[in-house]
Amino acid sequence: MKNSKFKRIAIAAARLADAKKAEDIAIYDMDGRSQLADYVLVITVDNPAQLEAVDEEVSVNLKKEGLYPLYRDGVTSRHWKILDYGGIIVHIFEKQARERFAFDKVYAGYSGIKWSEKAAPA
Repeated sequence: MKNSKFKRIAIAAARLADAKKAEDIAIYDMDGRSQLADYVLVITVDNPAQLEAVDEEVSVNLKKEGLYPLYRDGVTSRHWKILDYGGIIVHIFEKQARERFAFDKVYAGYSGIKWSEKAAPA
């Protein structure tokens, strides 16, 4: 059964990544087809420094809400990281790594979740 708390976490994490100038931020709803998570968040960064900044921004701010990753990988990687919060998995990729692993193709059949605020009309 899907937990709406995880949707809120995914949206919050997407907004935190956006605040650190991450790009191509996508949240995929697993639609009950995964036993690993309800939502997957995929984030693109430009360089290793931004990778660390986004990882820290997401991790620190979710800890303030009492949320800790059950698993993390890529701790020493300069190209990708993964944070598993149980119902949400966060993938942070450098551009080339995201393209190489083709994550958007993997999740092409899943519904996307709108996470950003609507832009004000010009």
